[in-house]
Amino acid sequence: MTVKFVFDYRFDTNGFFTDPAHRTALEHAGKMLGERLADTLDPIVPSGSNTWSAALTHPGTGATQRVNNPRIAADTLVIYAGGRSFSGSTLAEGGSGGWSANGSDAWFDAIDARGEPGALTAIKTDFATWGGSITFDTVGTPWHFGLTTAGLSSGETDFVSVAMHELGHVLGIHSGNDSWGRLISAGKFTGPATMAANGGVAPPASSSHFADGVKSDQLEVMMDPSITNGTRKLMSQLDAAALKDIGWTLNSTADDTIYTAQHHLTQLGQAGTNSAIVRSTIGTAKDVDIYRIYAAAGSDLSASAMKRGAGTTKLNTFVRLFDVSGRQLAIANQGGVGATDTLNYRFVRSDYYFVSVTSFENRTFNPLVLASGRGGPTGLYQLNLRTSNGVVASLAASSSRVAANPAPITSTAPDSASVFLAMPQQQSQPAVLPLANRSAAPATNPPKVPAIDLLLASFAADDEEWI
Repeated sequence: MTVKFVFDYRFDTNGFFTDPAHRTALEHAGKMLGERLADTLDPIVPSGSNTWSAALTHPGTGATQRVNNPRIAADTLVIYAGGRSFSGSTLAEGGSGGWSANGSDAWFDAIDARGEPGALTAIKTDFATWGGSITFDTVGTPWHFGLTTAGLSSGETDFVSVAMHELGHVLGIHSGNDSWGRLISAGKFTGPATMAANGGVAPPASSSHFADGVKSDQLEVMMDPSITNGTRKLMSQLDAAALKDIGWTLNSTADDTIYTAQHHLTQLGQAGTNSAIVRSTIGTAKDVDIYRIYAAAGSDLSASAMKRGAGTTKLNTFVRLFDVSGRQLAIANQGGVGATDTLNYRFVRSDYYFVSVTSFENRTFNPLVLASGRGGPTGLYQLNLRTSNGVVASLAASSSRVAANPAPITSTAPDSASVFLAMPQQQSQPAVLPLANRSAAPATNPPKVPAIDLLLASFAADDEEWI
């Protein structure tokens, strides 16, 4: 079970998503995030006297837009997407939507909580939404729309990274969500899963973000407020833990596709070598285990797999290496049952990559599609990962310590700079109005402040108003 982002482009009045490549990149970002979630969200189906209106920020104009009686499928979030010109260096804005409704109290709860009881309690422990809107700059931002970092220059902003960040706000990482806000204390996020993923330390955070520069597995988290031009950042273990803390259920054991693969290895650009050993199981005929790594350009990877255990008599392991688009880069299968399969590869660009292990018979699987192979024997295996040749790597541990006051982002590229993401104001829980007409509205766009310099801009959010 996963959560599906359905993107609706009817309000893309400025034509930002006319280019199919723009849509492909956004939908890829949605899968990278949504398929990590395992919540069961009730559908929203108006009928009879139970009617409603979804309220959102029009992506093309910034005005409040309403959609009457939309039907929202189970386990689905509808995101109205588009673009418009922002001033300064604003990249994007996104947020969960508001609503107004007529009908029964049970109907109001169905819209508000979608079957998640913790979203209705006095102290919110969960978050649910029908969806929201997301808007990208159409004029001043040089976007990179590739699914990989191929061609991403130091003067471009990675679209997939920004889209995933804004979708994180739709999922409730924002000031209007009480299940996030209740865990902010003295400038830190105190969610238990997040602290466990951060070595027992509460990472610094604001009302809608982790603090600038917070890292997980040596990489910047997805939900800090800035991104460096020419770089990519996907959801980290810390980001995933924060979603768990505000009520989302994670596909914590699913690793059969690129979308659900969890991070295991980080390789940065300093000199050194490192290795990691993974012992796991091909548990079903079509089972595939996929491990995400981050590799710096110029580093070497060695990945070796072999069966293990006396009872594993038929498993012939097969190793494949993919980029984030699902393109195969290398394979390894040097022998039959009991042989060691070793894959060696030098990375030509810094990006996220994916190492898979399955049986030889199941080797034709599609890494983007669950259970897509032909099937084969099951059994225990061991995977050895090693990086070398001038690159240091460290196995992703269960913690990532950060400084109490993280330093601003810097870049070694001479013409690269940090740019700040627009911080969205999201809806909080609906104000209680007369029983027959309870409503909530999305907040207006945050006001903009003058650019710090030609490439930097920051945003301050007003308190939202309810209608």
